[in-house]
Amino acid sequence: MRAGETVLMPVPGVAVPHLWILVTEPSQDTNLGVFVSVTSLRGGKDQTVILRRGDHPYITKDSVVYFGDARLWDTTLIDADLASGAIQGLEACSAGLLRLLQSGILNSPYTPNSILRLCRSMFGVRAK
Repeated sequence: MRAGETVLMPVPGVAVPHLWILVTEPSQDTNLGVFVSVTSLRGGKDQTVILRRGDHPYITKDSVVYFGDARLWDTTLIDADLASGAIQGLEACSAGLLRLLQSGILNSPYTPNSILRLCRSMFGVRAK
C-alpha cells in the first residue's frame, strides 16, 4: 500500500464498514502505516476535516475524518486481506485530499499523542 490508498472495512465493534485511508507511507522496516477513518458528520465528532460529496468517489454525504481513531496497522496484513477479498480496496484519494488529511492529523486535538508524534517524525515536522 501507498499513502493515499483507501479500503472499505469494518471499524472494530461497529457492523457498518467505513472508509479507511492510509495517510503515511508504510515504514520500510516494519510496514506499519497510519490509517484514519471517515464517518458521518454529526455533532460532537472531530470536525477538523469535513469531507463533502466529490472529495472522494465513496463519499456521498457530509462526513468527517475521525482522527481520534487513527490506527497504526501493518500494511502487509491489509494487503493480504485485500488479496483474499476480506476487505475491499477503493479508489485512492487525490494528492490534495491526502495533504489535507496529513495536515488534519497534525492539527486535530483528537489525534492520539503516539500517532501525532509518529506523524510529525514521518512528515519531518517539529513539535509546536
